[in-house]
Amino acid sequence: MSNLSDHEREQAAITAEWEANNPTPPRSFDYRRWRHGGWYVGNVCYPSGAVGCVSRNYTDGKWRIVCDERDFDDRPTFKTRDAAALAEWHIAQAEKEPAP
Repeated sequence: MSNLSDHEREQAAITAEWEANNPTPPRSFDYRRWRHGGWYVGNVCYPSGAVGCVSRNYTDGKWRIVCDERDFDDRPTFKTRDAAALAEWHIAQAEKEPAP
């Protein structure tokens, strides 16, 4: 996410290092408002350096992972923001695993 401040990028790097050494989900998620109506999830970090983002800014009001690459109709929905963040955390972790 190129719209992050230097501080947010630094925090994402710290989080990425922490996650690499602690592959269990965080007890809580660090949210910051996203200008398009969703939430950055600061302690969800992809190998690319991107941070997680979840939103319910959809006509049905359901929580989704914003950058989910699946077709919209195939994307899972979640009852809570935390549930969406946890699902995205697992996706980010899976991308960090070395290829077999």
